[in-house]
Amino acid sequence: MLKAIEISPESESYLKRLTLLLEKELDETSGENSFNVSETLRKTLSHMVKLFPQNSWVHAHYGNWALTQEKYSLAEKHLKKALNLNPVYPWAHFRLAIIYLSQNKWQLALLSLKEGLKYEPSNEWALLKIGLTLELQGKNEDAILHYEELMDTLPVKLIVVDRLSKLYWKNFLFTKGEKILLTGIKHFPLETKLIEILVNYYESIGLYENAKNILYSFIKLEPNNSAAHAKIGFFEKKQNKLRDALKYFNKALEINPEFEWAQIQKIEILVKTKNFNQAEKELNSFLKNKPNTEWALLELSKIKIRNKQFTIAENILKKDLVKFKNSTMVLNLLGRLYKIQKRWEEAEETTKEILRLEPNNSISLTNLAYFQWKLNKINLAKANSIKALYENKENFLAWNLHFILQSKSKQKVWIEKDYKVVVLPVLKSLANQNSTSTWDIIKSSRTDPFTLQILKNLHYLNQGFEEEIFLEPEDMTSQQNSPWIHERWGYFHEILGNLDIAAKHLEVVSKNLPNETWIHARLGSIYEKLERNEKSLYHYNKFLKKNPNAYEINFRLANIQMLLGNEKSTINIYEKIISERPNNDLVLNNLAWMLLTAQNKKLRNIKKALKLALKSVEIFPTIDNLDTLAEAYFQSGKVKEAINILRKAIIDVNYPVKRQPYLRKQFLRFKKGDSNTNPPSLF
Repeated sequence: MLKAIEISPESESYLKRLTLLLEKELDETSGENSFNVSETLRKTLSHMVKLFPQNSWVHAHYGNWALTQEKYSLAEKHLKKALNLNPVYPWAHFRLAIIYLSQNKWQLALLSLKEGLKYEPSNEWALLKIGLTLELQGKNEDAILHYEELMDTLPVKLIVVDRLSKLYWKNFLFTKGEKILLTGIKHFPLETKLIEILVNYYESIGLYENAKNILYSFIKLEPNNSAAHAKIGFFEKKQNKLRDALKYFNKALEINPEFEWAQIQKIEILVKTKNFNQAEKELNSFLKNKPNTEWALLELSKIKIRNKQFTIAENILKKDLVKFKNSTMVLNLLGRLYKIQKRWEEAEETTKEILRLEPNNSISLTNLAYFQWKLNKINLAKANSIKALYENKENFLAWNLHFILQSKSKQKVWIEKDYKVVVLPVLKSLANQNSTSTWDIIKSSRTDPFTLQILKNLHYLNQGFEEEIFLEPEDMTSQQNSPWIHERWGYFHEILGNLDIAAKHLEVVSKNLPNETWIHARLGSIYEKLERNEKSLYHYNKFLKKNPNAYEINFRLANIQMLLGNEKSTINIYEKIISERPNNDLVLNNLAWMLLTAQNKKLRNIKKALKLALKSVEIFPTIDNLDTLAEAYFQSGKVKEAINILRKAIIDVNYPVKRQPYLRKQFLRFKKGDSNTNPPSLF
């Protein structure tokens, strides 16, 4: 070609062919050679511009060369010249669009793309670039419409599915997002990126069956994908189909024996299904490769305890404490070991250490009270059983222990008869968690049918069999029974959801024993569930007069005050709790929301709310906490941050599917930017 041009240096045809060859070579070279090719191309095009100053092809390609060198002004100048000479030149329009895109001149780029498409309407590159340009302009709704049109008019393209999917999620169009991913997977069944997004979405909203169906189709085509088999196993496990789950985890490990996550899941199932021998083998194998894995060492210790190999278990746990200082999981298991061995003093000290790390744990407080009872530290045991109930009034074991620790005279007031020879032995056996002994005592008891049925129900409840609870007749409030029978009958009705009957029984107890403040706590809770807020408020306040530090009831009282419109009282309660528990994410979140949305705008404090919301998310990023943080950013004028937090929420955390309409409305509200509007209703 160069020889031909030497012979005919003014030949337009030869010079064009040389230009095309040089352009192709420039695309394929790099470094010093690229510079040499580029320089030769520049000289060739400069020569052509002089020879053919009115040739649109020459100006277009000169502009294209300048574009490759990022000389945008020069490139724009020659491409515009080319289009002045020949407006019907789609390639030049598209190259000019690239210049504008490179300079973030989105509107000019869009105009150039559309102009080029007038003359080459089926150019897929330009059609896709229009969608991207609309996105870059922030015109997401227009971009969605454009991509949807491409889905209708062109063969399905993976890139269009990908762009539409991202736009749907960005705009909280959940149903459309799901449908486009299903369409994409139908056309590209091995595209793991699409499968992963859809499966993760189904997992986040709890649609495990849908997720499994996607993965079933995938493994038919890719039967040796260990991750897909393991994920199906995970969803089977979530649905408590443990045998099926184990099958899939075994398949995953058959394909990839080093798949650690699948190994862990398999061992957990073996333990749950009481296949302890196999679980121990798997744990020993796992620990050969990962000797310092806390989870595996704990599971091995549990099996050793079950096999009554107490010394081995204790040695493992004590070594664990050296490796994992301040591990509450290790300390809890060590305390359990001491309990089995009736080493009460060591159990007490271990539980104190747990409570140093988690001072408000209701279960640990109950355990401490139990150990102190065994050590005859009755006053301490009483105090800690009450603390346990302050944290969770529905703590069955704490309530039982609290009753056992009462004076004989008080117990007799509650039970009236058979308390010493029938009821107390059963309650003490329940406290000791000895199910066989408890049932034997109940079966041998000689007492009235109501008391006997209560004892049976307590045993069923202690074993986790709520469905076995039996109440006949249901409503006994007209009968002359002891306060204990009424209280327990009410308790069982509350568990079964018969709240009106439960309230009747507890009102009888409250009338006969007006100074029993815990009955007020229970009535407050029942009336709250029945949405009888004034009565709930009355009973909560009665309880808190004598028990002002009960966390759970204070928290519930705040909720009632809010429902009754007593915003100032609600805020005061939350602030009191936070002063005592500065790292309670739920209270931090609730107070932040109140400070953002109080009807009395004088109570609002956006700056403080943002600080509280940030802390709550740092502690525990739930959907509620992230939503509050988004609202705080929005009201602070940081709309972009607010929207980004909402988007983070739907990707990073689980949430109920019924929450989706709210999230979409909140997103649209943020986009409008009017912070004087109220958030939408939650459901």
